[in-house]
Amino acid sequence: MNPVARMLIALSFIPFAIPLYAGQKEAPPEKAEKEAQILIQKTRNANRAEAPGSPAGIAQLQASQSSPDNEPEKEETPKLDLEDIFQELMPAEEELPPATKGKETEEEAIAREVGQYEAPKFPWFPALLSPYMGVMIDVAAQFTTQEGQYEDANRIDMREAELNFYSNVDPFVRAFAMVTGAEEVSVEEAYLQTSSLPHDLQVRGGKFFANLGRLNKTHTHDLPFFDQPLAMQNFLGNPQPEEDQEVFLSYDPQYMGKGVEALWLVPTDFYWRLLFAIYNEFSDRGLGSFYAQYLGIPGGFRSRNRGMNDFSYSLGSRWFFELGDDHSIRVDAYGIYDAPNDDLRRTLEMLALTYRWYPLEYGLYRGMEWTIEIFANQERFLETATNLEDQNTWGIYSYIDYKLDNRFSISLLGGSSQFRFDGDAGAWQVGSALSYQPSERHRIRLQISHIDEQEWKDSVSNTIGLPAGDGAFWEFIVQWTAVMGSHMHTYE
Repeated sequence: MNPVARMLIALSFIPFAIPLYAGQKEAPPEKAEKEAQILIQKTRNANRAEAPGSPAGIAQLQASQSSPDNEPEKEETPKLDLEDIFQELMPAEEELPPATKGKETEEEAIAREVGQYEAPKFPWFPALLSPYMGVMIDVAAQFTTQEGQYEDANRIDMREAELNFYSNVDPFVRAFAMVTGAEEVSVEEAYLQTSSLPHDLQVRGGKFFANLGRLNKTHTHDLPFFDQPLAMQNFLGNPQPEEDQEVFLSYDPQYMGKGVEALWLVPTDFYWRLLFAIYNEFSDRGLGSFYAQYLGIPGGFRSRNRGMNDFSYSLGSRWFFELGDDHSIRVDAYGIYDAPNDDLRRTLEMLALTYRWYPLEYGLYRGMEWTIEIFANQERFLETATNLEDQNTWGIYSYIDYKLDNRFSISLLGGSSQFRFDGDAGAWQVGSALSYQPSERHRIRLQISHIDEQEWKDSVSNTIGLPAGDGAFWEFIVQWTAVMGSHMHTYE
């Protein structure tokens, strides 16, 4: 074939090659965006018509993608942005609660901007505005070998029920309240606590279990044993005679203060926290108090207007040292000064040492805690009203709480104490408890204790003219505790 014929054949294919080449060229950006919008719209229609996973839905989607003849080439499709895509993910309007229907009004938009929006878009959001609430119920069966006036100790009873509320009020303060009781209901704790003061400073004020010693802040049902040690009851509790005078002495086993506490975390390489507190009063010496009746002074000592010397002042410090990945030591040292006047001054010092062993591989479900705490009390009495001299008394207790696994733990407790008002009278105790937790919110405990002759009860009885107390006795306890809702206390 001559060259001229070859050229003519090549030129004859040019009209067919031009459309083929044009089809391979990249579409203009406007057209590509338009085609993408059309594809999204068709996908949306297919999802609405049929469920995404059904055969009909898949077939309809494939047909819409493979039928170019049906494409509305000249249809103007609105441009989609991120808000439209998220709106597409929301449920249909008829499925939403009334609070989420419709568009946000101008007033709602302004309220939302200033943090006062009360008609949230998502129905679960209002839960964040409600306080945490919880209920604890503590049932106990107590059986003892005591006789005579103590026979009512053998009984099954609901020892305590707690209803607590906790909430972050705003970025600056938290609020906590607790209502408790068995037969009588009272406000056990109610206080405000700051959350954003500078320099690691924290202040709380109201009514609360004070930061004193190792266990005073721990609620009774959270103890590793049934109740507080005798030494703690003697020096931190509030002794009161019973109204019927059959049992001459009972205890509020912890110090519940009304006042203000300031806590400061010292900027050191180890944990060091300082405490300064002011309470209305530490020793209950008001009208009708046990103190006044014990000393034979029915008028009490605080009938006049309160002055600065009528408050109680406390200083404290806590150190925490890590000895390794599994071992740590905590040291608590506190002192409280109660001085209504020179004749009634009282001071109390507490020193506690706690050793903890918790292997990392078991978290907090296996380990041991060993605590020793010592109390030293100095008290001056009104010598013109009583023959008692100043008393310097002391007490000590120690316990070991060993967690065998995430279900079982065993506790051992022992202690001895002199009576706060009479150094010649004292008592000691030993006991052991086995706890079983079916879950973290449910516990069953068995405890056996032996309490020596409580000579301080004899001392009080002889002073205020009541029968003497019983001798040594054994005590058997079954405790059943359960928690509903959000019921948490600070880990101490």
